Amino acid sequence: MPHHKGAPAELIKIPDPDCGLFTTEHEHQAYTAGQPVWIRYEDKSGTVTERVVEIYRPGDNEVIFTWCRRRQAPRTFVRRNIRKWRLLPERFDFDPVVAKYWDEEGTRDRSEKNPWKGWLQRQPKEIADRYK
Repeated sequence: MPHHKGAPAELIKIPDPDCGLFTTEHEHQAYTAGQPVWIRYEDKSGTVTERVVEIYRPGDNEVIFTWCRRRQAPRTFVRRNIRKWRLLPERFDFDPVVAKYWDEEGTRDRSEKNPWKGWLQRQPKEIADRYK
């Protein structure tokens, strides 16, 4: 259960970018504390970008399930392609709609997963309108 229920966990302080692997333990810590994570990410074509992500579905697999602030949409990132990372000294507001998306789509094979915009179109109008 994320930090959003009950008393918040202490902010975890990691001041400098960590060049090591973003482990499942780090992922669970960020989720529990409700802290966004800055990442430097290299995609499969070799393009490197920096993003701030919010962890929504911590797990033990190779993919992390996030809300990407840059894209303003749910995004997955392959753990081994995170080149640098650090927890940010702030908290994010856990969004139950994003959590519902990952609950429904996070277990699907990538070829079957519904894109965020398409998924939103099938939600009640009051939910879909919040993300236009």
